[in-house]
Amino acid sequence: MKTSHTFLLIPFFALVFTGCSSGDDSQPRETNSQPETTDQPPENVVTPSIYESDPFTMYLLPETEEVRGVIFFLTGGSGDGRPWVRGDLSNIPEATEGRQQIEQLMQTYDLAFLGNDSAHYSDTAPHQAMLDALEEFASLSEHPELADAPLLPFGYSNGGSTALNFAFNHPERTIGVYSYKGDIYLFSEQQWETIRNVPTFLHMGELDTNVGSTIPYQYGLNREAGALWGAGIEKGVAHEFELPMDFITPWMEGLLIARIPTMQTPGTIPELNPLTEESGWLGDLNTFEIMPFIDYEGDPAMASWLYNDETSQEWQAVFQ
Repeated sequence: MKTSHTFLLIPFFALVFTGCSSGDDSQPRETNSQPETTDQPPENVVTPSIYESDPFTMYLLPETEEVRGVIFFLTGGSGDGRPWVRGDLSNIPEATEGRQQIEQLMQTYDLAFLGNDSAHYSDTAPHQAMLDALEEFASLSEHPELADAPLLPFGYSNGGSTALNFAFNHPERTIGVYSYKGDIYLFSEQQWETIRNVPTFLHMGELDTNVGSTIPYQYGLNREAGALWGAGIEKGVAHEFELPMDFITPWMEGLLIARIPTMQTPGTIPELNPLTEESGWLGDLNTFEIMPFIDYEGDPAMASWLYNDETSQEWQAVFQ
């Protein structure tokens, strides 16, 4: 099913500072008055790697000795998320800043970053296509552990639905799921208990007429049953793509720390650390009060489950 696979080496500054660059590669580089010498390799040069396997792209820092997990960005139904992975975001400062936050997570927790093109959704089994891509990238990057790595998918619109679809089919591989304005009504007959223990966040827009502006009814039913799910309706926004990374980043980071095991056995799928409902915090969806689970006296079906104090405060700031 894969039509091509290559890998590219892209200079580090071209990715990190795309928001400050004009993109003109013809600019001459400053030189010293002394002639350059070639007998010594440059020091402290870091060259991140971009790997391609249509319709997927992976970004992996070369200093990563062992990949411990994968952040997977799934684009909307007619979009292309691969520029996020490649760093082709010079004209979108907010996206550049968001990608830099993801890159910091990569550096801190030894992660890979994957993205897709909307052609992915025409696959008969898009969740399996994701795993097939990981196997291919494991070979290309010479990181065999990628083939078994756990994933943290976050998706926009159709991508949010696909992220949830992956969790339904592979809950043992799913660190968590962030659905940004995704349509989950398609899953009304699914066995929701399959992913109740998978930390999930449903991000809705108050003015969103594409997928709805209210929290789906399945949310309350599953929260009442103890699902580790959070939700929020962002005020004044519709279906536009404007990720609040100041909330998404700590939400991801808390789960990366808590769920990925310290020790991983080569050639096996890591057993993710379980979380309990009682260990988290709850945010009231009406009053936006936040408190540890053990102190919450309201209706759990009308509360957003959040991993810790930090994510609870960021949730409050975004959705109140």
